[in-house]
Amino acid sequence: MGVEKFSHFAVHNWMSEIQTRVVAKSGKPSDRFHIGKLVLDALRDVPEQVLQIDGGTGESETFGSALKRSVQCANAFLGRGLKKDDVIVLMAPNHIHLCIPMYAAFYLGVGVAGVDYTLAEKELHETFKFNKPKIIFCQSERAKDVGAALQGLDFSCEVVTFNTGSEYKTFSELLEQEADVSIDEFEAEDFDPSETPSMLIATSGTTGLPKSAEVTHKNLVFGMPFMWSHFDTFPSPVPLCIVMSPLQWYSAIFLLISCPLMRQTRVQSSEPMTKEHSYYLINKYRPSFAMSSPNMWMTLFKPGDREDCDFTSFQVILSGGSAMPQSLRDEIKPLKLVGTLWGASESPEPAWVGSYRERLCCLLEAIQLIHGQLSEGY
Repeated sequence: MGVEKFSHFAVHNWMSEIQTRVVAKSGKPSDRFHIGKLVLDALRDVPEQVLQIDGGTGESETFGSALKRSVQCANAFLGRGLKKDDVIVLMAPNHIHLCIPMYAAFYLGVGVAGVDYTLAEKELHETFKFNKPKIIFCQSERAKDVGAALQGLDFSCEVVTFNTGSEYKTFSELLEQEADVSIDEFEAEDFDPSETPSMLIATSGTTGLPKSAEVTHKNLVFGMPFMWSHFDTFPSPVPLCIVMSPLQWYSAIFLLISCPLMRQTRVQSSEPMTKEHSYYLINKYRPSFAMSSPNMWMTLFKPGDREDCDFTSFQVILSGGSAMPQSLRDEIKPLKLVGTLWGASESPEPAWVGSYRERLCCLLEAIQLIHGQLSEGY
C-alpha cells in the first residue's frame, strides 16, 4: 500500500474491474456509470467490512448494514411514488444515517441535494423552491423551520427526521415499515446515467439566490477515480479516510460516494468540526487521506496549536474551494504530499489533475469532464 507523487493507473484498473462486473450482471454497457448499481454491488461485496465510523459517538456501520438499510429506504421511496428525476434533500451532520437515503436515491435515479443545515428559514424556503424535493431529511431541531420554509410552495413534501423530538416521522420508523423487504432480490432501477442527475451540489452565484450544479451519474463516476490516482493499491487504497466537510460541499460528497466503490473505510462526525474536535479525531483514528478548504487547513496547522495534533498518519492532504497560500503549502509540505484542486461545482471533479510537486502550476493534465447543468432560483 502506497502513494505516488505522480499519477498511477491502478485506480482505473480497479474501476474497470468493478464496472465490468456490474455490466456482466445487467447486460447494459451504460451501467458502468450507474452509481446506484456500483454502490449496491460494493455493499454486497464486503458485508463484514466497516464502511463508516461516527467519531463523535463511536458508532460504526458495516457495508452489510448499510446495504440492508439503504434497500429498506429505497423500498420506502418506491412506496411513496418516488421515481427518476425526483429530488430528496439531506440537511444534517455527518452521522452514520446521512448516506443511507443518498444511496437509496442513487438506486432509483432520484437526485440528492445536500443542503446546509444551518440555513435560516428564508434561505431554506428559496432552496426548497427550486429543488422541489419530495422528501426532506433533517434533524428534529430544524424540523419546525423546515416546515415553516415549505409554507407557500406549490408542491407537497414529506419531512423525515433522523432523530426523535418532532411531530414528523423518524428515519427509524420509515425503515421499520420495510423490515420484511428481501435484500437479496432487490435490484436498482434502469436508467441512462448520462442523463440522470445524481447530486445537486451547492455553488456560489451572483443572483443573490440559492443555486446548485446538477451533476449526472456519469459525470461523477467518470471523474471520481482521478482523485485516487496517486495511490497504487486497490481495493482499500488507504487505511482510513476522514470526512471534514458538511454534505453540501464536494469534498464530503466525494468520500461518501467513492468510499464504497473503493471498499474504503471512512471516519466522520456528527459533532461540529471545530479545531479541537478535528484534533481529537485525527489523534484517535489516525486517518491517511483528507480533503478540505485552505481555511480549515490554516486553522489546523496554526503555529502554537498544531503541536496538539499528530498529523503524521496522513499520506495525502488535498485542498480546494479557494486559493491555497504558499505559506500554508510550505507548512504542510515537509510532512505530507499536498495538492491543490482546480475546478468548479459545474464539473463534478477537479477540472485539472496534476502531480504533487513543490509548485503546482500549469504543468497539469487536462481532464475533459464538464457536462454540468446549473439550477438556479429565480
